[in-house]
Amino acid sequence: MKKIYALILVAILLATGVQIFLEYSGYHKIPVEGGTLYGRITGNNKELVVLLIAGSGPTDMDGNTVLIQGRNDSLRLLALDLAKAGVSTFRYDKRSAGKSLQTFDPSTEIDFDTFVRDCVKVIEYLKSQGYENVILAGHSKGSLVGMLASQQTPVAGFISLAGTGLPIDETLEKQLLAQLPADSREIRVIESLREGVIDTSIPEDQMFSPRQQAFLLSWMPYDPGAIIADMEIPVLVIQGDEDIQVDMDDFYPLQIKVSAESSRIIEGMNHVLKDIRSTGDSNPLASYSDPSYPLHSDLVPVILEYLQSLS
Repeated sequence: MKKIYALILVAILLATGVQIFLEYSGYHKIPVEGGTLYGRITGNNKELVVLLIAGSGPTDMDGNTVLIQGRNDSLRLLALDLAKAGVSTFRYDKRSAGKSLQTFDPSTEIDFDTFVRDCVKVIEYLKSQGYENVILAGHSKGSLVGMLASQQTPVAGFISLAGTGLPIDETLEKQLLAQLPADSREIRVIESLREGVIDTSIPEDQMFSPRQQAFLLSWMPYDPGAIIADMEIPVLVIQGDEDIQVDMDDFYPLQIKVSAESSRIIEGMNHVLKDIRSTGDSNPLASYSDPSYPLHSDLVPVILEYLQSLS
């Protein structure tokens, strides 16, 4: 009986495949200011590694957030698909998410540059592990983090995945005006922040708490469109035309600052990199909490084409 169980186990492991084994082979721990970042390598190509940088809020290394019930697994699926094509990736839980979160003091004040410094530490760690070329791939807010990190330490390339080309105050204002009147408290807060003033009357448990305002104040000076125009490394900006968080108007300021060959619009792809047009799903957010939605089939080929152009 034990022999039968052993044979079954071997069969399961073989069926699962080498890449899945590598996916679950353990965490890398990277010390940074105030705590530890937990990350994971997928793939075994030491010539290059694509560093996946997660987006806003408590979004973890897999692309999931505690703010939405369920999982989309967008970054995990991307890592697995790239590994199948022979490309190694590294992704990590930011200090505000996943396993990394528990290692930091939640009362510590952080600003936008904190996430940039953390990213630089991760890049330096990957270089210390023998990766010859590090390519950054930032999703959503992670796009700007990657741009700024590339200014502080050399990398071989940069990919923006659903990254906005507008400063954060303009992005937030546009999103809020679609739902709220122009004289709402939220719009007034943004206008005050542009003057460098924080509204301390808002409770800490509400949107735009003083702590959140302070973080936004540190984020607002950065103009992604202007930054990407000055980047001297090969770049690729990717946008889905079904993205309801970063829409085409948000993408345009990035698109116009790069060459036509460096810009790709993927039809039917949404913010979490899934193909929703082919499913005919009437709920645009269904794929945000259901990992069975596949990545858009055009995404990995576009990335691979870019990576091949670097050699």
